[in-house]
Amino acid sequence: MEVAIREGNIQLIDNPDTEKNLLAYRRISNDEAALVLINLGETSVAFKNQTECKHFLFGIGIDKPNNPGKISLPPYSGVILGN
Repeated sequence: MEVAIREGNIQLIDNPDTEKNLLAYRRISNDEAALVLINLGETSVAFKNQTECKHFLFGIGIDKPNNPGKISLPPYSGVILGN
């Protein structure tokens, strides 16, 4: 997983359901992938995770999500999930 985070290609996630204050992208390297979500806003945001990344790796300002398929991020928080 470290290779994907450190050296993987970046794929920005931009869809109509994504909040404007949510930075969402994947880092992909060979068979490894990581999903990075960062809430840059003052209010909580929800993200419907349709990627293969469901394993909690790291969070700041957030505990391990109960449902990795739908993640609620508090203000100014971030999370990294891996496959």
